[in-house]
Amino acid sequence: MSLELTTSTFTFRQLCNKESVDKKAIKAFYKNERYSAKFKGFDLAYGAFSVGVKSDINDDKNCALCQVDTTKQEEQNLLATVIISQLHQDNTQALLHGLVTAASARGKGIASRLLSFAIGDIKKRESSQSTVGIDSIVCFSDPKLADFYLSNQFTLVNADTQGILTPSIEARLLAYKKHQPNLSVFYISLR
Repeated sequence: MSLELTTSTFTFRQLCNKESVDKKAIKAFYKNERYSAKFKGFDLAYGAFSVGVKSDINDDKNCALCQVDTTKQEEQNLLATVIISQLHQDNTQALLHGLVTAASARGKGIASRLLSFAIGDIKKRESSQSTVGIDSIVCFSDPKLADFYLSNQFTLVNADTQGILTPSIEARLLAYKKHQPNLSVFYISLR
């Protein structure tokens, strides 16, 4: 089940299930934006694309960041991505990371719309399954991005994350804080 939302300017869709082409495009996008992100396991990746607008992000028709929708014959440039990783199959909490908007597309609300689309898609997936799946999403972020996450329905978690984070997410937070001690934790329930 793959959901897609198209507006007059942007298309939002889930990118890779297991297709390596999408993973390569996402990795190339991150490299182009000078951002380091990796797939962590049981990942859902989402992208925002321009629709029918030739962007200055890339002019090369063969670029991995460009996709041509053969049914619509429109060039689509990747403008933003986000990865939501469950880390392991039975984890009820997912880690949101790699939310990046191309420098030339920032300030247009694309990241908020992509985040809303991705969370909505996961909620639909979860409601259509009879098994217990993802019930919350967490994000570790620079405190400067607090307003962004709070405006997108996330809650800022105080210093004591016990009982809020699953053990695998808590372990990841502790590892990240060794190199980035000021990280803030944001949480959103999907239930």
